[in-house]
Parts: sequence; structure tokens; C-alpha cells
Amino acid sequence: MKIYVISDSPEYAVTATNAINKAGHTAIMSETRSDDTRVLLNDLKANATSGFDMVLFLSQNAKDVALSANKLQGINAIACKDPEDAEEAVSDTRANVILVDSMKVSRKALTDILDAMLSGGNPAPKQPAPLPRQSQQAQQKEWQPRQPMKMPKISLGAGKVIGDVKKKGLKRSLKDTFGIED
Repeated sequence: MKIYVISDSPEYAVTATNAINKAGHTAIMSETRSDDTRVLLNDLKANATSGFDMVLFLSQNAKDVALSANKLQGINAIACKDPEDAEEAVSDTRANVILVDSMKVSRKALTDILDAMLSGGNPAPKQPAPLPRQSQQAQQKEWQPRQPMKMPKISLGAGKVIGDVKKKGLKRSLKDTFGIED
């Protein structure tokens, strides 16, 4: 895989390029050195579709750059903060530009993201953790349909007042209850 590396931080660009080359892929580091995102986006626009399988863009504000990069024709940029994001970006969304926030991601995390990116979303198979054995004494409960809930009877006290009104009459009930006289 041929990968173009753009960065606003030369140290991260060198780390990424070395890790990519060590993994047996070809990494070409951008010669553009700038802190200006527009300059780096122009470099991306000029080189992203010219013979590279993927672009690794290391920036201090990866999410903002991803939004701007996706406006460019032929660019599908995804900002990644961990290896799971990189796997998803490569396998599910078919991203051709992976952005990593160089201020929030350590060098170790960067190499893990690169490993996930280079595996094409197919990480090396891991040994599954053994499942706990179920004791022979523990029995599984049989499935039973849900029983409807029984609602409690709610009394607001209005029944008593209405009963008093029927017995005594409205005027007398108001007088007894509130002290109102006509």
C-alpha cells in the first residue's frame, strides 16, 4: 500500500512514516511544512488522488480538517482517535484519508492506529477469552411470557366530596368545607 503522510508536526510525520515503512508498506512524507491548515489541504488536494492508496493526515485539529477535506472532490476523510475508529474507517466507510489529532494521540496510540489502518480493517485474529463454565447445579430458567402489571387503585378524594354534595346539597357542602356562605 502506498500512503502519503501530511502533518503539521514533523515529529509525528517521521514516526508515522517509519511505522508504515516498517510494516512493509510505502510511505511518502509531504514536503509541505506549514501550520496553516489551508496550505496542508491544498497539498492534500494535489496529492491525494495521484497514485496513493491512502493519505494519513496528522493535524492538531483533526475534526475540523476532516470537515474541510470532505468538501474536496474524491476525498472521504475520517478523523480517528483510536484503533477501532481506524478499522471502521477503512473497512466500513472506505475512507481514503485518515486524520489523527497529533495533540491528543500519543505516539504509541498512533502506531496502533496505523496498524489498524494498514490491516485494512481486518485486524490479526485474537485468541478469544475462554467462556466461563456453567455449573451443573445452576439450571436455566424457562422462558415465560410477561404478566400484565396490576395497577393500584388511586383515590384522589373527589368521591367523598361528591357524595357529600349529593347528601347535603351544594350550598351546605361549600359552607361546611370552605366556610362560604351566600
